[in-house]
Amino acid sequence: MSTKTIQYLLASVFLILGGWCLVSPSTVLDLAIRPEYQSDAPIVPILVAAFGAQAIIAGTFALFAKFTRATFAAYAIVLLPFFAFDYWFYAVEPMLTPIGLLDAVGNIAMLVLCYAGWRSATPQPEVAQRRWGNGLKRMSVAGGIGLALLAADFTDIAPVRAFVGKAEARVGQPWTPASGAGVARRTTRRIIRRSTIFVATLPPACIRTSIEGVTVWRCGSKYYQPYRGRYVVVTVK
Repeated sequence: MSTKTIQYLLASVFLILGGWCLVSPSTVLDLAIRPEYQSDAPIVPILVAAFGAQAIIAGTFALFAKFTRATFAAYAIVLLPFFAFDYWFYAVEPMLTPIGLLDAVGNIAMLVLCYAGWRSATPQPEVAQRRWGNGLKRMSVAGGIGLALLAADFTDIAPVRAFVGKAEARVGQPWTPASGAGVARRTTRRIIRRSTIFVATLPPACIRTSIEGVTVWRCGSKYYQPYRGRYVVVTVK
């Protein structure tokens, strides 16, 4: 397989998944994010679309740039933190649905293509040493960017927190696995979690109240939260 063909395949993964996020962010949220983590905040689909636009930009570069071995290696290094991201938000903090793991499938495909491209794009002997030196510099930068993205995903400034509405925000932030402060706050704050039960109108005699800054309606022993023109049953712990 030629280097150009590998580039086109690599670009197609970015363009297909990024195009889905850009063109139809609402379906991405409905299919890839579990209901209890979904949010009706207007900014959420905008962020999904922006994520898709960035993926399309990356795919466009992959489509038209001239790749070297260092380029494929840099792409591979930057992909690595996203495997930790997919694992964390599927197995540890179960935000993603099985369809949401399409991101992991795409990352695996791109990692394999990067390896194939790295083997295919063999430099000429007379320029190999110079390119390798420059490649090391680029890979160091790429690795730093990748580590920064991974660190951001597990800290209080993580962009992914925008996908979790106020009603679903877990106590014990930041999302550091061993956060002692987070564990302490779990004993004093309440968690509101959405179910998959929706109703068009509220039952009679409901009382509007606020829990952890989130407006809900208490109807007897049940709680409801407004969601996209309807009401969803929520549990309060």
